[in-house]
Amino acid sequence: MIMSPLSKKIVSFKAELSSESTAATGFIENLSRDNIIFVKAFPVSKSLNLIPGETVNVKFHSDSGKELCLNCKVKWAFSPLHNLTQNYWLEVADPQTGYEEIFQTI
Repeated sequence: MIMSPLSKKIVSFKAELSSESTAATGFIENLSRDNIIFVKAFPVSKSLNLIPGETVNVKFHSDSGKELCLNCKVKWAFSPLHNLTQNYWLEVADPQTGYEEIFQTI
């Protein structure tokens, strides 16, 4: 997945991730114009175990203080060897929820 610098913005938004089976906290580290977000998660339990195709909700506050809750689909998942964090590329399923406004104002 190659994105031009103009289509991706580096951020640091504290986020809460939740699926039907588990929850975690983490940070959104970048947003893209293509409705893809990168999240580094710190699982509450041993492992968040999200797999590509699975649905996850991501709740966070933008710099302006606006709270967003995005319904996302896991596109890619990676756990580093230390297994303390888990990394996810997530596709925003419904960008009409305010995502585009947040992206434009950063």
